[in-house]
Amino acid sequence: MLKYKNSKFLIGTILFIFILNIFIKSIGITTNCISLDEPFSIFYSQMSVKDIVNELIKGNNPPLWEIILHFWIKIFGSGKFSVRFLPMLFSSFTAIYIFLIGKRFFNYKTGLTAALLFSFSNYHLFFSHEARIYPLFCLLTTMSMYHFLTFLKYPKQQIHLIAFTLCNIVVCYAHYFGFFLLFTQLLCTLFYLKLDRRIVYSYILSLFIFLIAYLPIVKVYISRLFVSVNQGTWLSSVKGDSWFFLLASWTNNRINLIIFLIFVVVSLIFLMRKLTRNYESNIFSTIVFSWFWIPFLLMYFISFRVPMFLDRYLIYISPAFYLIIPLSLRFLPLNSRLQKITLVIFISLMLISFKFNISNHRDIDRIAEKVKEIKANTNAEIYLCPPWTDLNFMYYYDNNLFSKPYSFAQSLNKNGIFPIYNFEGLRNETLTKKKSLIYIDFNSTFVFPENTILNVLRKNYAKCDSFPFLSGFKVYHFKNIE
Repeated sequence: MLKYKNSKFLIGTILFIFILNIFIKSIGITTNCISLDEPFSIFYSQMSVKDIVNELIKGNNPPLWEIILHFWIKIFGSGKFSVRFLPMLFSSFTAIYIFLIGKRFFNYKTGLTAALLFSFSNYHLFFSHEARIYPLFCLLTTMSMYHFLTFLKYPKQQIHLIAFTLCNIVVCYAHYFGFFLLFTQLLCTLFYLKLDRRIVYSYILSLFIFLIAYLPIVKVYISRLFVSVNQGTWLSSVKGDSWFFLLASWTNNRINLIIFLIFVVVSLIFLMRKLTRNYESNIFSTIVFSWFWIPFLLMYFISFRVPMFLDRYLIYISPAFYLIIPLSLRFLPLNSRLQKITLVIFISLMLISFKFNISNHRDIDRIAEKVKEIKANTNAEIYLCPPWTDLNFMYYYDNNLFSKPYSFAQSLNKNGIFPIYNFEGLRNETLTKKKSLIYIDFNSTFVFPENTILNVLRKNYAKCDSFPFLSGFKVYHFKNIE
């Protein structure tokens, strides 16, 4: 019988998990077109590092991902496969760290099951195909927790103190919600007040080093925090069932979630009962449960005041969720055989509902081709709304222009392309002379319900051809009356 502690066997398991993730996440990596927030990251990554920092600190995005992507693009280019390969790689490494946490602090079956649940998650497959920060955010958090837990278990191994400190610094330069991770770790460290005060002092030292390293951006963070609290965010307030639908996306469907939640909630009750008697022997289970529940509940209830409860914003705690599903069996009165059968059922539920490709419901590439087709027969000006969809459109319509971020805005207008908010953005000269016009409506009424662009155009033009696309997007060709 194979021994789980055999190094060759463990290396084989790690390679299996990594290769499995690379395989299943590579299959549909170029199926969806570049869209949503991907063009934003790609566009700014083409600037110098200094300009990336200066531009991104104006908004809600720390600059780390775009800086990494900047150097990646310099080597491999900004093609669809290139910019998505990196997040796919980060997601695959996350699966390994999930296994290592489960194996090292619980047992081999817990680690392998959690890693497979993560691997067969449609949610993580989708984000592994997006050239955005989220897979890196998830990886860094999981790495931090691995080294944090290892330091708690082996406090004399200072290398792990250094490792999770560095991870925490990088996490918060990657995403501002990394501070929830630090808060959770701080609370978990307090469990050690009665056991080993040196661990608490070490974590305080870690926080001090973190604050020094974060000084260059701390003013920006505080500023963005005040803006969000006082002015709100672009998200709507949470609803009573928002938590359910978010977790359902992590487990592929609602049925899977209900089954998993039964085990998780019941085991949580058993765990809390055990903690009242002897928390020392259950401390690592408590920390993993806390890694999920503390940020999850905090962000949920805060979102009634300052909305932030969005699946991608909570991606950093999803590894903990996949860990506590198999971990829950440790607290239930099930024999070894029943536990194994249940774990196989858990994995099977995710595998059966797994999809090798998840559509982003965008076909910007087809929209660009249609516009090019129309433009081939006319010198029509192009208008698009909302205006921030210009990067999505131009990535496919004219990648050469897209690749010149410093002259992008001026080049748009020179090439007869006008991003607009409402009808006031339409050029009077165009309307007066009844010049041929192309209007791309990226479902603008969702954000600007009273922009009246179409009403104005229909009053000024006698003929219009319309071409529908996914997500309610449409291309309109308004022709001269003559």
